[in-house]
Amino acid sequence: MTAFWTRLAKREKYAVSAAAGVFVLFVFWVAIISPFLTHREKTAKAIKAKSGIVKEMRELQEKYRSLSGRANQAPKTGESIFSFVEKTARETGLKESLASINPSEISDPQTGKKKSRVDVRFQSIDANQLVLFLHKIETSGQGVIENITVTRSTGEKAFLNTNMLIVSN
Repeated sequence: MTAFWTRLAKREKYAVSAAAGVFVLFVFWVAIISPFLTHREKTAKAIKAKSGIVKEMRELQEKYRSLSGRANQAPKTGESIFSFVEKTARETGLKESLASINPSEISDPQTGKKKSRVDVRFQSIDANQLVLFLHKIETSGQGVIENITVTRSTGEKAFLNTNMLIVSN
């Protein structure tokens, strides 16, 4: 290799050195800089998307808290929690999205009284419909939402899947 280098003229050495420098810069760009910039761009987009979701969830949380603060103001009507949940789903336009509704009974450990409860699952619902449904359940005086899980529906960005446990008062 050194014999090859020594046989080259000064002008050829500059040309070979410049070509080697360009090659090193190209490899550095392809191997290090380009993947870094691409990853940084993808991360920035993901953060922006997740920030929007967090903002929407916080707004919904505040709306839910303000609505649940007024809970138990309406009188009870005497109907079962199952039929009340079904009627409320129909009134709020969620009847078609109702994936399952499973009634059961539990015994309250403090009072020993039996309470009815309903496990409800909705698929692909609008956030506004969910808030309206939660508001009607909580302010009815007939039931309390004991547990709720909300996830984004796959494929449809603006819709949610929800599982909740509603216990009668």
